[in-house]
This record gives sequence, C-alpha cells and structure tokens, in this order.
Amino acid sequence: MLFGALLTVSTAKLVKLGIVFGVLALLHALFRNQVHRITERMQAGELAKLEWKDQAWNFFFYLSIGLAMVFAVRIGGVHPVFSYLVVPAVRSLMVFRRRWIIVLVALFNGALASLAGLWFSYTFDFPAGPAIVATFGIIFLGAVMYRLFWPKMVKSVR
Repeated sequence: MLFGALLTVSTAKLVKLGIVFGVLALLHALFRNQVHRITERMQAGELAKLEWKDQAWNFFFYLSIGLAMVFAVRIGGVHPVFSYLVVPAVRSLMVFRRRWIIVLVALFNGALASLAGLWFSYTFDFPAGPAIVATFGIIFLGAVMYRLFWPKMVKSVR
C-alpha cells in the first residue's frame, strides 16, 4: 500500500498518466464553477434538493477523482496518492479562507512535498513513497501548529 513503483515508472506510463491527468485538469478548469456550486449547496445542507443536473455534476466530480486514483495508485501506491488528495487541501483550508489562495497554496504544498520527499529519498536512499508521505505529514503538522498557537501568539502581542 505504501510502496508504489514511483521511481521506476516507464516513459509510456508517464505519458499515459500525463494525458489522463491533463484531460481531467482541463475538464475541472472548464467546469470549476459548476463543481464549486454543488459543493457550496451540499455544505449548506441542500443535498435533498439537488436537481438531476446538479447530481450529474456531482457524479462527474466523483468519477474524475476515481479515475485519477485508479491511474495514480498503480504508480505511487495508496498512501502517497491519498496524501496528495487530502493533505494539501486540508492544510490550506486550515489556514486560508479565500478560494484562489487555498488552491494556490494547496498546489504549492503538493509540489513542495514532492520535491522535498524525492530529495530526501534520493539523498538518504529511502523509498520515495514513504518519504513523500512523511513530508506531507510535516507540512500538515505545521498547519496544526499554526492553528493551535498562532491565535494565542497574536492575542499575547496585543
């Protein structure tokens, strides 16, 4: 579950993964407003009031995540893939409130964890998947510390 073939992926598999992820990214960019609207309605508790169009957008969202996971787990392993799906978004939501900042910081966190985890893996001859997951854990721990201590620090300065 933790060990994928991250560093031994063939070029053909990378191209295939790039095409699938590129198409999914393009679709999500094109239909981001529809997907965001459904998310807001579901958060407001309007799940029972969703029309068939809204349910279709909800299905699109979950179908695209499912496709991404199927292709990515073969290469990266289960834990690294779920770390990429969950940690950057949750970490960003813990600290920021504006949608575009959340997206940018989440993308930055994913890239940072990738680079740092791969560097650690290469430098210390450690498996890449666990190194990336550990890096995500450190990034998440930073957000938890921020949430726990930053408000207290700000109050004590005032």
